[in-house]
Amino acid sequence: MDSQFLSPPSALDTDDWTQYEQSSDVVFRLPTAEIREHTLVYEDTRLRDAIREQTGNELDYVWRFFFVTRLTISPPPPPGVGTASWYPTIAAEARDGFADDLRERGFETVERHRGQRMRTESGNRARLTKFTADYPVERGGDGDGDVSRLPTEGWLAVWADGSEFRLAGGAYPTAFGGVLTDDERSALGVNPAAYRNELLDLIRAVE
Repeated sequence: MDSQFLSPPSALDTDDWTQYEQSSDVVFRLPTAEIREHTLVYEDTRLRDAIREQTGNELDYVWRFFFVTRLTISPPPPPGVGTASWYPTIAAEARDGFADDLRERGFETVERHRGQRMRTESGNRARLTKFTADYPVERGGDGDGDVSRLPTEGWLAVWADGSEFRLAGGAYPTAFGGVLTDDERSALGVNPAAYRNELLDLIRAVE
């Protein structure tokens, strides 16, 4: 993997998760520098495959995703200059960008909620922000069926790491009612509470 990208948490190194997006671009400019992002996005392919098989190919969506981003500053801050003064701008842009990204992925009624603090496994202090949204899903996908809007929860963490910044987060459905039958949910063992815990564990594991 190119060194400009972060190594993903080891928990993603399984057949359950698959990288499906990679990007590198200038995301915004400040008066004295530009900020470039290097992003990897993963999806829970195990859950996607299981739901597709259980429903006879009637449901085939990205149900859960996780991303990790490295933000680099060019030119780098001079020696002795910390990132504290950059953080408010970086964090605000990151939160707006995450909300926009959810909308681009098809989520509706995206709302941002109050933030909280968390500490990563490497000891960095991160600011964690919760988002909620609805994800429109049509069983069969032929355009003639009823569309259900799954309640979805997303989380975004932002923190400084030396002269760089890290972003990590993702989203998952908090309920499958209206899309999966009771028997299908039971057979699949869908567990939104576990999805939340796993997402936060993945965020903490980012270095």
